[in-house]
Amino acid sequence: MKKHFTLFAVIFLVGAALVGGLLGRRVSADSGQTDERTELFRRYSLVLSTIEQNAADYPGSAELIYSSVRGMLQRLDPHSSFFSPKDYKAVEEENSGRYFGLGIRIRALMPGSGRIVVVEPPAPGTPAARVGLQAGDVIFKVNDKPIDDWDVDDVIDHLKGPKGTKVHITVNRRGEAEPLELDVIRDEIPKLTINFAYRVRPGIGFIKIERFSETTHREMMDALQRIGIDSLDGLILDLRDNPGGYLTQAIRVSEEFLPKGAPIVSTRGRNGADEQRYAVREGGDLKIPLVILINASSASASEIVSAAVQDNDRGLLVGEQSFGKGLVQSVYRLADGSGLALTTGRYYAPSGRCLQRPFNGSVYDYYNQRNRKAVKPDESEVKYTLSGRKVYGSGGVQPDIVHVSRKLNRFELTLLSKDVFFKFANQAAQGKVPSVSILANGSAAADHARQFEVNEAVLQDFRKYLDNLEINYTDEEFQQNVAFSQRGIKAELFTRIFGVLDGFKIRAEGDDQIAKALEVMPEARSMLVKTKEILATIGDRKRRGGI
Repeated sequence: MKKHFTLFAVIFLVGAALVGGLLGRRVSADSGQTDERTELFRRYSLVLSTIEQNAADYPGSAELIYSSVRGMLQRLDPHSSFFSPKDYKAVEEENSGRYFGLGIRIRALMPGSGRIVVVEPPAPGTPAARVGLQAGDVIFKVNDKPIDDWDVDDVIDHLKGPKGTKVHITVNRRGEAEPLELDVIRDEIPKLTINFAYRVRPGIGFIKIERFSETTHREMMDALQRIGIDSLDGLILDLRDNPGGYLTQAIRVSEEFLPKGAPIVSTRGRNGADEQRYAVREGGDLKIPLVILINASSASASEIVSAAVQDNDRGLLVGEQSFGKGLVQSVYRLADGSGLALTTGRYYAPSGRCLQRPFNGSVYDYYNQRNRKAVKPDESEVKYTLSGRKVYGSGGVQPDIVHVSRKLNRFELTLLSKDVFFKFANQAAQGKVPSVSILANGSAAADHARQFEVNEAVLQDFRKYLDNLEINYTDEEFQQNVAFSQRGIKAELFTRIFGVLDGFKIRAEGDDQIAKALEVMPEARSMLVKTKEILATIGDRKRRGGI
């Protein structure tokens, strides 16, 4: 095997270089450059051979080469990435909007345990629903193998598999004397990017897009129909913590809210070459006032949508400065199943600004949250929106209305870090919380569960549970955070009975940025009126030949 290692390394690297050359732009090379590259490859294979023969610890050929490729890409920019075959398969699954498995949402039963609990009722028609899996069921064996010492990723890998194949699971269920033995036939499961869409107030819709995959535009249109687009008087589009995804989907989502012909984004390759401009092909909705929520983890495709709406004065942005990723990645699948995401250009908002934040060569500094907040708008990069408002490049999208999310206090951070609400719901599901009976009969309790409120008796049981966990807090802290505790308890219980959307709705009641979006909706309505007047004036001039 050692004899083949150096040859494998050289073939892999040359193959990657050839793929990049074929898929990217052609680069001319004279004989001098060719000779230099040959010499560099020779040195590289000499280093690999020396490591292979003499290193105290040897991780294997593939791991060494993959690590060296990752190091090479870090010299380019912080977003060019290399994926092993396993990682690239996961990326493809993430972006395709589907996978093959059981259709359950799970959590580790206890930290460090492989046992998993089903945390919401499986959707009708999924393999899990067909065999009768329920929220609160605990899976402790997969294909007759105990999973106590597995991590959750290992469990997920074993539950997934090709469509039509079988996986055997062993389940503990409250009220059943013996474990349940279930054979589940895997099927295609949609991997949604929109899980939360509802009317947050009468007439006001709310849609959260978690990332942009192949299915995002279709999911958004379906969501708008579900919440009754024809009678909406306002829409909150939540792009917080959205890391981005497909450019094409960002463009299609933007088109739904902008007038025909409005610019959305442009991309430019190295040295400004290969510019491509994207504009609205058919006019979208100009009736519904729009507020978009962003924060420091809104990046890439979510910044494209945000900047397009802001530069066209179509809606208001509320929240915090976005991440600032203005680089375009092209993804190449290599012959061995691995993948390369290579930065091939930059994108520019309709006003002409590039949103890419500065990169000083340190990946740590680039991704560090504290450093991200320190980026100031570049005054030399000032641009203007349709109505003449100032906007800036270099450092992400600045919201129209800055509203930094409230910092959690010590009590709140402690409970969330220890996953206390989830554990308390587990106790309730096992019948160990006297004041909570809505989980006792599983789905049979759903009829009266809607009326459930976290009263004083539940709070006292919760407080006893905190004491059993030896969590330190004062009486004053507990009383000051009663509303927080009530939301956390109710949200976790409602997730078990009704699903994640109902749990999200309860948590959203304490979301101060959503509250701010609701507060400024009248301003978004006024902006829309003004923008339509500007567009009418522009259209008038065009018809008269003035512009």
